[in-house]
Amino acid sequence: MTSNLQFEVPNELVLINFWGAAPLKAVPEEGLWFYEIVDQLGLKLRLSFHLYERSLQIVILLREQEIITVVQEGAVQLSIVDDTTLECKFEYRDAFALLKLQIRPVILIHWSTLLT
Repeated sequence: MTSNLQFEVPNELVLINFWGAAPLKAVPEEGLWFYEIVDQLGLKLRLSFHLYERSLQIVILLREQEIITVVQEGAVQLSIVDDTTLECKFEYRDAFALLKLQIRPVILIHWSTLLT
């Protein structure tokens, strides 16, 4: 992992517009933000990211039962693709990863890693 990379994220107003609400938790001085959304099928997504640790975590729940948690470090860029989708790019050692996350009308996740 290149140590001089930073984790770029949209400003807070852009993120509020995307999620449709303020973060459930935000501690800017620590670089931590936490969002939550429920889709029309009742699937709940919790997404959090940490700027200084360059990490992103998602948790999927159904009826408050955790189904999966995925955490990845090496985040370099979180961006809004359109009003329903965001992407996060990761770089570390000899690999690149990409998260594509759709939140409306239902939650869809595509997370892939390419080893170089």
